[in-house]
Amino acid sequence: MKKKLFDYLVNSHILKFSSIEESFFIYKKLDKHIKLEQNILKLNYLKESPFPSEKTMIASISEEDNLYLWFYKKDEKRYFPEALLLFRSLVKEYSDGLFIFKDTLTKVVIIKDNCLIGSFVKDRVSNFDIKLMEEEFLLKDNQTHIIEAKKYKLFLEESFSALKLSDFLQILNISIDFKSLINRALIGFSLPLLISSIVLMLSLSGYYLYIQDKHEKLYTLYKSKQKNVSKIKEEVSKYEEITEVFDSFENEFTYSNKTVALFAITEEVKEQNMTLFYIRMNEENIEFEVRTMDSLKIPLFTEKLFSSGLFTSVKNSSTQNLPRGKVKATMQAILKER
Repeated sequence: MKKKLFDYLVNSHILKFSSIEESFFIYKKLDKHIKLEQNILKLNYLKESPFPSEKTMIASISEEDNLYLWFYKKDEKRYFPEALLLFRSLVKEYSDGLFIFKDTLTKVVIIKDNCLIGSFVKDRVSNFDIKLMEEEFLLKDNQTHIIEAKKYKLFLEESFSALKLSDFLQILNISIDFKSLINRALIGFSLPLLISSIVLMLSLSGYYLYIQDKHEKLYTLYKSKQKNVSKIKEEVSKYEEITEVFDSFENEFTYSNKTVALFAITEEVKEQNMTLFYIRMNEENIEFEVRTMDSLKIPLFTEKLFSSGLFTSVKNSSTQNLPRGKVKATMQAILKER
């Protein structure tokens, strides 16, 4: 039944497997169980998406008190993350570790305490990158595994064959009250009818998703046709189009401003002989992490960035001592408004 359901969802273009580079992954440790409904997930976690909130889709799955979230650019499909498949195979064979799959793009999966805590891609992973990740996640040298590309597909195939029906239901956001169904069956139905009811509910849920996607496609087509027959209205509203052109120029300049700010940060990191561990651009600010062997350089680094005139404020959000005398500082720089 699982294979038939999967074939239907894929052939109907409702579900697709997505590579690590197509998504942004975060791991959360839960204090209590939550329902994995899209509205609840968006309310609590949408702010952590690197994509615009209105264009973000969330795939999620929970295991005990561990919550795994993947953010995607929204389209008509539901995604099943390959990182989950790799994790399920790796944790059986290796348990904890840093796993590096070498290919055109190098895929990295990080497992700690039998939990998937990181997955990303990089053009090339150097020995220095490996040392930084081992320090960051407190992993030993013998827990780093370089895995050749030919074994990558084998991991995916093995993991898919072991997937549970509940995995598909969580990813697709389908909830079924099995306890209620069983109770009803015991009261007034036979076991064959119970099984038929479950299969029917799964089929209807999948069909509902299919119809929902069809509706979105037809509505998009309707809007495009409506636009084609409204040329007169477009001619009258030419001044609105001019405004849109100026808005697009403004967006380009905003992007340019962020690019200059990024360049200033990376140049100052080099000047102070520090290491830039990660950097993230938000709408109004830039978050990044630097590491150094000399903690006295951090205030000087902050002062020099502020004096560049590109930011209204530059602050050190937190400082943490690392092994081997290193210090890491989490920074936030707020861009000046134009």
